[in-house]
Amino acid sequence: MKKIFLYSLAIALLASCNEKKVENAEQDESALSELRSVTVDKKYELQLPDSLKYADDRFFSELNIFISWPEKINGKTPTELQQRILAKAFDERKTPYKNLEEALNTVKSEPLGYEGESGVTQKEISVIPDDELRISTLLVEAYPAYMNSRLWTYYVMNYFYPAGAAHGVGKDYYVNYDVKNGKVVTIGQLFSNMAAVKECIDRELSRKQQYEGYLLVDEIPNPENFYVNNYTICFVFNPYEVAAYAAGVVSVEIPIYELSDYMTDYGKTLFQLQ
Repeated sequence: MKKIFLYSLAIALLASCNEKKVENAEQDESALSELRSVTVDKKYELQLPDSLKYADDRFFSELNIFISWPEKINGKTPTELQQRILAKAFDERKTPYKNLEEALNTVKSEPLGYEGESGVTQKEISVIPDDELRISTLLVEAYPAYMNSRLWTYYVMNYFYPAGAAHGVGKDYYVNYDVKNGKVVTIGQLFSNMAAVKECIDRELSRKQQYEGYLLVDEIPNPENFYVNNYTICFVFNPYEVAAYAAGVVSVEIPIYELSDYMTDYGKTLFQLQ
C-alpha cells in the first residue's frame, strides 16, 4: 500500500463526507463517525545563544502537519486510538498528551530541534529565505487508510530533519482500532504463536532482493507495526529496526490464510475466519 494511495484515499474520503462525517452503510444515523481535519503550516526564525551557533548562520524551523482527527467512531470517543495517534504522530515526545490541542500547542511553542535548551527562542515568520540552509523540519500526517464496520486502520507518518544533519528520519506507523470493542488492536491479541509468525516474516524477507545486504538483525523483533491490505497482513519495520537506513521502510506482506493457524480466536473473528 503506497503512501500516495493512502493520502488520496483519505482526501477522497474526507471530500465525500464533507470533511466531517463518515457513515458506514450498516450504521444508522445515530452511529455516525466524525473526523476533524486539522492543518498546521508554521515557519519560525530561531534565536540561538553563541554557544549553539555556527559562526553567523541564521536558523529556521518549519512545521507541516495534517491530521484527520477521529472525534467520534460509532458515536463514541475513541480515546485509546486518539492517544496512540498522538504518541506516534509526535514520535512520543511527550506521552500521553491530554488531547490534540495540547500536542499542537506544545509543538508550536517549543523551538524545533532545541526543545529544553536554555536561551533558545523563536519568532513566527511568513517565509524562510530561499538561500538559507539551517532549517529544521517536522512533517506529520495522520489519517484513516482503511475502514470497515469492524476495523479502522490509521496511517501515521512522522518525519524529522534537524538543521545541518546528513539526512532526516521518517517513520511510518499503523494504528489498528477494533470499532466494535473500542480498543486498539495489538499483535499479541491477534496471534498465539509469535515465533511462527516471525519465521514467516523472516522467510519472506529473505526472498526480497531489495533488502539483500541491508538486514541488521538475526532475529525479527515482534512486529507491532502492521496493517490489513485486502486479504494480506503487511508488517512494517522502520529504518534501523531490521535493516540499514538505506533500505528505507521495510514491509512484508503475508496472506492471512497462511497465518490463520497461529491466530487467537479473537484474531480469527476479527478477520472473519470463523
